[in-house]
Amino acid sequence: MVEPDAVDLLQQLVWYLDEPFADSSAVPSYLVAKLAREHVKMVLTGDAGDEAFAGYDRYLRFLSLERLGPAKAGAAFIADTAGRFVPGHRGYRLRRIAERLRQPFPESYLSGVALTRADAAAELLGDAVRPSGAGHYAGLAAAAQTASGLDALDRCIAIDFASYLPDDILVKLDRMAMANSLEGRAPFLDHRVVDFAVRLPRELRVRDGRGKHLLRKVAARWLPKEVLTKPKQGFAIPLGQWFRGPLKPLAADLIASRSFRERGFFKPAAAQRFLDGHLAGKADYGELLWLILSLELWARRFLDEKAQLAKA
Repeated sequence: MVEPDAVDLLQQLVWYLDEPFADSSAVPSYLVAKLAREHVKMVLTGDAGDEAFAGYDRYLRFLSLERLGPAKAGAAFIADTAGRFVPGHRGYRLRRIAERLRQPFPESYLSGVALTRADAAAELLGDAVRPSGAGHYAGLAAAAQTASGLDALDRCIAIDFASYLPDDILVKLDRMAMANSLEGRAPFLDHRVVDFAVRLPRELRVRDGRGKHLLRKVAARWLPKEVLTKPKQGFAIPLGQWFRGPLKPLAADLIASRSFRERGFFKPAAAQRFLDGHLAGKADYGELLWLILSLELWARRFLDEKAQLAKA
């Protein structure tokens, strides 16, 4: 059990990560690595197990939406209508489900895992970083292309192998482990394991509403039942609470600052609206606010300080 200083820890992570990085699970990853280093110098991790053996719940959610087939349009109308009457975060989630149901692949998958929606990004981004008209997910076009011709499950997995795993998960593991002088090894990334896993038929990966079916069967030789049947739990932090608590002053001061306004990464008025909406409970914008803070604090550490040193 930990009670970290959210503000101080965020500042530390900005330094260790070196680059703009907005996956908040870097926080528990850092803390777990710090604890592990008190006992060992090297650890084995489960990274790539969810991709190889279809363990993410988001795969199951995507497949459930795909099974609606021609009924998607009607389901989208119902979800959107309900979302307009249900208050707070639940209504917001219903509207997002409706949005996904109306989209073609890969947007129908990516919109469910992205930190920002296209309309939120358009509202928030400043002129300094505004993307071209190529589309919100243009940066993942090549990854999506590798998935063409595959079935619904493997299309999602192929995108994650080409983007989410190397650009997020493995970066986080490497930086947070090495920040604590800890070596992390990922045995599921052995090419022989990956080649075997991704060729498995769907029913050996997903069965009875759960992923990693074959992996669970094999692991049953060594692990107790309570481990194998435990509900999947994300490696997350209570961002929503943090931005209504310890991170609230930092977020408010940062968004109101002159450097934030003049940098041009974000539109201050839009950022303030998202913060106000989060504090009022209209929706949970915790991940979006974390993204804003992470980028601005990185810019202050690596751009502003460098500029000050150059002047000196």
